[in-house]
Amino acid sequence: MNETKNSVKILPCDISNKLIESGCEEKLAYAVGDLYDTLVCEYGKEYQKIILEAILSCKYEIAREYRVDSNGRKTKAKEDVKAVLKRNKFPLDFISKEDLSKRYIYASYPEIKDKKIIKVNRIIVMPDYFNDESHASIGMLVNSINSLVKSYVNEYKIDGNVIIRRRGLATYEYDINSKKLIKSSGFGLENGLNAYDERAIVRKYYDQDGQYDLEKTNDNVLVAGMLMDGEIYER
Repeated sequence: MNETKNSVKILPCDISNKLIESGCEEKLAYAVGDLYDTLVCEYGKEYQKIILEAILSCKYEIAREYRVDSNGRKTKAKEDVKAVLKRNKFPLDFISKEDLSKRYIYASYPEIKDKKIIKVNRIIVMPDYFNDESHASIGMLVNSINSLVKSYVNEYKIDGNVIIRRRGLATYEYDINSKKLIKSSGFGLENGLNAYDERAIVRKYYDQDGQYDLEKTNDNVLVAGMLMDGEIYER
């Protein structure tokens, strides 16, 4: 195997062990380690280093089947994405209401000092029923880690009083003081491309019968398919 300057020697189990040591649940850690290998195969060894760095830069959480009230007592209410983020003291400034309503999410937050980005905090949240043997669960993880990897390089930058966030082909601009969204572009196409990749990767590496599909197919996914290879989804 020829190595490039971007290739690294690490096994999926090494990644899983690192994540477990950092507090990630085992079933999610092993799924992430396996997906690292899958993404290197899919995108090529020239992207191996970026994929590895992106995955290791992120925290991974599974929603709990209970919540803890202000008195420290467990309740019967299950955690949603917002509850998991709050438990992790993760700011919600750069997360849309739409993303907060989803069952899973990739989210990030930049630490800024003197108008300079000194660190980007990242987290991926999976639902309480995550199962590393379920194609649906793997699909959610593929979608989230794809967002992580595609956003990893230069995810945030500052231009004057504006914070610019890049997520794949989508861009978002926020006021540096209020953190309010000023404008965004490319959101629909990026979601479509990510959904297209999710479906293609799960079918190719996890569901060789080709039965896996997205829960709903929309125009964004149709456009993404035509851009990628001309495939048209059935409605």
